[in-house]
Amino acid sequence: MTEDTSVETPTVTAPTRNATVIRFSPIGAEAILKKAGQAHRHCGAHLVSVFASDPYPDENQDEVVARILAASELQDVKPETNKKFWWLAEAGLLYDSGYSLRKYGFEGEIPEHFSIDLGNSPTIEDAKRISELFIPRRRDQ
Repeated sequence: MTEDTSVETPTVTAPTRNATVIRFSPIGAEAILKKAGQAHRHCGAHLVSVFASDPYPDENQDEVVARILAASELQDVKPETNKKFWWLAEAGLLYDSGYSLRKYGFEGEIPEHFSIDLGNSPTIEDAKRISELFIPRRRDQ
């Protein structure tokens, strides 16, 4: 389990337990662990990129997903090459597994972009736990 290191900034609040979380490829455990290792070499933390947002009042799940997908395009996620994505209905499942969502802090990072913090020494089991929380979906669903 990792310590909760989610951050709040004046413009972005860490997602609550009810937030929807979306991950684009790769989603396999080995690939997630590899991406986390690359992030560690770059910024000193084992992070995996996701997009997340709490629902707005009266917004249903499909509307939240559509809004997050639209926001991801601002971070250069192209719909034509990312027709498939992985969806997690509630961030609480990540939190219950001991992981946190935090801002990466790169220049131009949009409010909906977060990273799953895998902790100091993540294992393939950590990556597998995360991978298994997400459900595959397509943009046309």
